[in-house]
Amino acid sequence: MLFKVKDYMSKDPVTVSPECSFKEIVDIMKTKKIGSVLVVDADRRLKDIVTQSDLIMHLLHGNLEAKVKNFIRDKKLITIDENSHVFDAVSYFEKYRIKHLPVLDGDSRLVGIITATDILKKVAGIGLMDPLTGLNNRNYYELLKQKYYCKLLSISVIMADLDDFKKINDRYGHLVGDEVLKKVGSIFKTNLRIYDEIIRWGGEEFLILLPRTNIKRAVMIAGRLKEKISAIRFKDYLDLKISISMGISHYEGEGRFLDTAVREADKALLTAKKEGKNRIVTGKNILNVMEKSEKLAIER
Repeated sequence: MLFKVKDYMSKDPVTVSPECSFKEIVDIMKTKKIGSVLVVDADRRLKDIVTQSDLIMHLLHGNLEAKVKNFIRDKKLITIDENSHVFDAVSYFEKYRIKHLPVLDGDSRLVGIITATDILKKVAGIGLMDPLTGLNNRNYYELLKQKYYCKLLSISVIMADLDDFKKINDRYGHLVGDEVLKKVGSIFKTNLRIYDEIIRWGGEEFLILLPRTNIKRAVMIAGRLKEKISAIRFKDYLDLKISISMGISHYEGEGRFLDTAVREADKALLTAKKEGKNRIVTGKNILNVMEKSEKLAIER
């Protein structure tokens, strides 16, 4: 699954030459029904961006007949590389309060433009959310891995699985089982930090990623969640008791090896199940720090 900017961008942005006048740009915007144009030279090098706000300013100063080249601003334009992750584009939108980003290739030539709408249209089609619990799903995890790929992480991983969930479905019905999953998802959402990641891994299994959290703290968090889940009650089914098993690992290293930490948490979960369920088991602390890691800052 690809999440590069080039897979989401519009490949035919409206461009003009520096020889174009602002009056001509007004006509282009009216015809194309757009709010900005990109100014490029003969080699597709980006020189400037002209927006509706710029045109209003030039109208007020009587510059509509002037050529764009006479007003090209001497400043670094905000652009993004076509091979960047879409998360980077979203970050730029938020950081710089902009609505569109020119996209450049490896030779700094314009190859497209990307907007938040472009991303939403395609990401929505992938399906990143579990409709039952409102949590993110495994597609989202694949997206997240690419966000973390080139970063150094210090992260704890919890793999959690409801105990004997099939028996709940068999005895009380799948509708009650669905309500159990919803309540568990709600407990995760209301008791974890905004930057923690909660993913319905499949069935009754959940993955929780805790950035900047050591394993001791992760065990405390898991214990609190386990306690709250055990306290779930249904007034029509007072005999229904819910428990959960959890496996935890901690990882420090390159984000591209995050799967390793997930596998270790899953192994710890299997141990918890074998040892009688309704418990928390810690796995390995995985260290994978590159020789030149001192040049990189662990994600904070």
